[in-house]
Amino acid sequence: MERNRRGFSLVESLITLSIAIIITAAILPGFVGLMRTYRRDGAVEQIAGDIRKARSKAIATGWQYRVMGFNQGWSSSSIYKNQYRIMARRSTADGWPADTVDPMSSATQMASPWIDVSKIYPGVRLNPTDTSQHFSVAFDSRGVRIEVDSSLDPLVIVPQAGPSKTVRVSAVGSALVQ
Repeated sequence: MERNRRGFSLVESLITLSIAIIITAAILPGFVGLMRTYRRDGAVEQIAGDIRKARSKAIATGWQYRVMGFNQGWSSSSIYKNQYRIMARRSTADGWPADTVDPMSSATQMASPWIDVSKIYPGVRLNPTDTSQHFSVAFDSRGVRIEVDSSLDPLVIVPQAGPSKTVRVSAVGSALVQ
């Protein structure tokens, strides 16, 4: 008399589990590398997009706009390391808001909230080998670059592992990703 067989034997289950572990082990390094690349590319596109946004707002409002941030390689343990923000002033007579001022907006100045690259894109660093404090680029009311910090020529975006990318701002104000 033949018994009804239901389910899998222990050996069959162990073989299936072993195959799944082997496949996962083979795929995981590539997936981790892909995630690093996606994070780096996301950070690059966000920074380049914010530079383009600052230029566009300068043209639209007639104000001067600036993208300013703090380098990862800066030796201080500042809370602003690896972060950047957009700032604005009505004219050169008004002066820029202080670098570390809380987000604010007045009739003559504006400072946006900080964008923390480390939190949004884990493992991505801005200018990790640059020991100067910050990087910045500013645009006049025509969208032309009026100042650029040497740390943003170029701004180097580095993932945890793998190749870096750079963002440069041309003399006419275009953000170029390389």
